[in-house]
Amino acid sequence: MALSKIEHDELKQDALDAAKVMQYIEASWKKDVEKTLSAYIEVPNQSPDYDPAIHTNGYQETAYKLLTQWVEAQNVKGLTMQVLAEQNRTPLIFIEVEASSKDMTDTVLMYGHFDKQPPLTEDW
Repeated sequence: MALSKIEHDELKQDALDAAKVMQYIEASWKKDVEKTLSAYIEVPNQSPDYDPAIHTNGYQETAYKLLTQWVEAQNVKGLTMQVLAEQNRTPLIFIEVEASSKDMTDTVLMYGHFDKQPPLTEDW
């Protein structure tokens, strides 16, 4: 969720006030994250092991578009994003955020996948 200048300034001033930070997080969760997460859960994008039509049924595209639209809506300064897709492979969302200071040299790598396992069954 993108912060307005006023919200950013208020959060910055209150950064050490844990109660205000929690209040902001809870409001953001309700307003933005919960809605997107609920929509994502509704997409039956199962892993290739469980969905033989994964490359033709459109669920992968629906899932990555939902996720990338959410990321774009956050308006993170210095963020670039690409969806890397090869034929018969699950797509990869590659996100890079440039350092906020020239003094920063550390790199953080995070990995997650957005295909899902099927609901609990005898085969799972």
